[in-house]
Amino acid sequence: MLQATTHETAFRQMLEDVASMDDLNASWLSVATKLLTFVATIGTNEADWQALPIGEPLDSIGTVQAQAGNALFPRERETLSAEDDYLLSFASRSQREALRAFAIAQVAEVSIPSGSLRLAIIARGIADAIDAVAGETFISWYRNIGELHVTTGSAYPVHRHDPRRWLGGHPPNTQPSRLPTRDLAATTYLRIASNAVRPYNYVLDFDYWFRLNLLGEPNGLIAAVGQPNKDLDEFNIEIHPGPPRSYANHGPKNGSEQVEILGALSSEAGQAGAHLLVMPEYALPESSLQRFIHTLNLLEKRPTLVVSGISAGTDDVGLVVNEAIMVIHTSGMQDRIVTLPRKLAPAREGELYEHIATGSEVRVFWSDRWAVTVLICFDAMNDSVIDQLALFGTNLLLVPALSAKSATMLDATSAICHRTQGFVVTATGPLRWRSTNPELSINGDPALRCHAAFAGPYGVSPTTVPLSADIGADTLTDLWIFAFADRSHRGSNVNI
Repeated sequence: MLQATTHETAFRQMLEDVASMDDLNASWLSVATKLLTFVATIGTNEADWQALPIGEPLDSIGTVQAQAGNALFPRERETLSAEDDYLLSFASRSQREALRAFAIAQVAEVSIPSGSLRLAIIARGIADAIDAVAGETFISWYRNIGELHVTTGSAYPVHRHDPRRWLGGHPPNTQPSRLPTRDLAATTYLRIASNAVRPYNYVLDFDYWFRLNLLGEPNGLIAAVGQPNKDLDEFNIEIHPGPPRSYANHGPKNGSEQVEILGALSSEAGQAGAHLLVMPEYALPESSLQRFIHTLNLLEKRPTLVVSGISAGTDDVGLVVNEAIMVIHTSGMQDRIVTLPRKLAPAREGELYEHIATGSEVRVFWSDRWAVTVLICFDAMNDSVIDQLALFGTNLLLVPALSAKSATMLDATSAICHRTQGFVVTATGPLRWRSTNPELSINGDPALRCHAAFAGPYGVSPTTVPLSADIGADTLTDLWIFAFADRSHRGSNVNI
């Protein structure tokens, strides 16, 4: 954080940098980035926020935004013709000079005692004015680079959406813009990354933009969860003596049979009109992946998006590679099979750790409608990751899991529903947490877990609808279909 005595000097230097930008590089995105970077750099502290008048600093930011809009964009956006599109992407030299003059004049106008907060308000208000006119153009710049690795201090786009199209007549919860925050280094469409991104490699992926735009329908989103396995004995699980003691899950023992079950679940989900299907962690061995893809291609109807956990062999030291795959289906085109990043942290069941090679990457797949992330089981309980996904605007979180418990995971992931008005689908396998190996049957109480969970940004509680099979029944439910628009669900038995 800069010292108080240098804040105004840095402010004027930032304005000079904006005014002197080369015309070919002076996109409104670049200008807004400089303004927000200044806000993030000077920062604010607890004392800056004490004894502020009611409504501050948002009222002052709004005033600066309105005045800056008049100074920078004398013509309303609605009056711009197609030939004027460049005005929405680039700042002319006269506009940048007007920005500098306006900002300097505002130093004496904004009546906030704290110097650092006053300067932050001015920079943020001007950035908001730019965002209101040109913010929707920012994403085009990012799409052109294919993917963005988010690092501390870098600017990244924020995904925004209106969830009402997916909720039918159900009222949505509070808009994210109305939630309390003291982070001023953000506008509606742009944010500066904080130190919170450092432990992980966050990647915003724009390569599947058009395909993921086909997910859902104008009148709703239908999701499905499939459960291909009855209990833990259907998996090839080894106990490693350690230390520490651990379990290595190499996936289902019978790969051919597993592919048939996954194919049947996918077919039934497609016939039921599901747009997406999530299956649990470790639902597929790597050796059966291509056979599963072939099976999907033979189906008459299938979901646009299928996500499944996969046991992808072992690394050089024998640790299991715990990944997931995403299969994107577009009618008339070849499927896109996306290998998703490794699980970030090993789970722990009783005294046994999960014997896996941990990863560091978290990937968010962008389209106009969706910002999609897949977190594997235990990773979905990581509050810092969930917080950062919310800041990105992630609005569809899919969680393949294999766990003896699920309540904490469902509570953690439901934050997406509140923070971004997003949706969450969780598949927790197997149907029965039991094994002939007593070390794996710890915490096997069926009351502690659900097999499928669907959560949305509903204005009326509950946010999450957890569903479970009646494990005492002769015929077990292994597929759940949930329609977010009417909040209805049904279960069926496909193979088990």
